[in-house]
Amino acid sequence: MKSAIKNLILDAQGMLNDESQRLLKDDMRDTVQAITLLSNIGNGANRISEIGSRAGKEACSITEPLAKVRDLSFVEREVPFGKSLEKSKKGIYHIKDSLLSFLYRFVIPYQSVLELGRYDTVMNIIEEQFTQYLDLCWKKLCRNYVSGNTIDGIAYKVASRWWDKIFPEGSKEGEMRALDVVAESFDKKHLLIGECKWTKEEDAERLEKKLQESIPYLPFIKRRQKVHIVLFLKEPPLHQNENCVFLPKDILS
Repeated sequence: MKSAIKNLILDAQGMLNDESQRLLKDDMRDTVQAITLLSNIGNGANRISEIGSRAGKEACSITEPLAKVRDLSFVEREVPFGKSLEKSKKGIYHIKDSLLSFLYRFVIPYQSVLELGRYDTVMNIIEEQFTQYLDLCWKKLCRNYVSGNTIDGIAYKVASRWWDKIFPEGSKEGEMRALDVVAESFDKKHLLIGECKWTKEEDAERLEKKLQESIPYLPFIKRRQKVHIVLFLKEPPLHQNENCVFLPKDILS
């Protein structure tokens, strides 16, 4: 893996080194602003106010160029499960393709260093953050797996994330919660809620308990809907009882 990243991506002569800029040049005349926006998104600026701030511009001034990279399918806008993509103000932006996401996170920001041949320096940065990057890729793979698939005899619509405050009893300020995978069945009688982890020795009972505690306070659950908890894990977990657990071999198969 390390040698492939060095030879194919970090090396200036690598086959994939200029893939990000080549794609933009094929579809856009002015690529400078697009590269800036994609670099900011790739490095964690996901809300339009954050993207604009890092670019040194007002959010309203980047609406049009952001729409262009969305139209070209370089970027996608995501809203919490159950919210309207057109009306919701809680939208966040992600680079759609995993390779492009890697390039704008680890290559473009360090281009000047790579031009000096300091591949090991950038490789060290990649290794420090690679598990976190893979975790994001894993979550996306899991959502894609659920979308339109039949799990335990139940067919589900497109899966998405959900994030917002819940208000447990006695909590006036509310508590932030984020769910990795949420999908409603086509007959609307079932709701799948999933947790994704790309780490070792996860405790299935602990993860399920955490999700169960949130369920009574989730605002999008409809009356009489049956909730199914699913765990997507890197390896077999500790204390697994009757939990529905999917591993990489299940997702990739």
